[in-house]
Amino acid sequence: MGCSGAGSRSPAPPAEGRPAAAPAAAPVEAAKTQRSAAEETARTLALVAKARGLAPTREVPSRVLTRSELIARIKEHVAAQVPEEAIAHEGAVMKLLGVVPLGFDYAAVTFGMLEGQVAGFYEPKDGTLYLAADLEGDAARATLAH
Repeated sequence: MGCSGAGSRSPAPPAEGRPAAAPAAAPVEAAKTQRSAAEETARTLALVAKARGLAPTREVPSRVLTRSELIARIKEHVAAQVPEEAIAHEGAVMKLLGVVPLGFDYAAVTFGMLEGQVAGFYEPKDGTLYLAADLEGDAARATLAH
């Protein structure tokens, strides 16, 4: 993160007929959230390691994302790991079996359900645990431990 004077400029007025955008989260608050997530991730890793009797082989960094950012990451992961044709075929099989109606958009509905339900995910490619920003308390701890 760089320190430039860009954050002190006044935002441009909204275009006529459009509401002003909500202000972005304060950088200090975002840094506290990231630091808190990193500390909680480290604590949970230690607890899980103790419970399993297995020492961690390395530190696991964590990153807090909004739900839309989290879904974008998951879509990137899926696009890199699963051919589009495989997803289309899976949807077609579900239609042929009568599990879903013929006009059903399998990929869109699946990602839509994920957006409302995903709490976090581990990305093996970069070794990072990505967490939803709106997780708190037991939900956050359960996600970390999982």
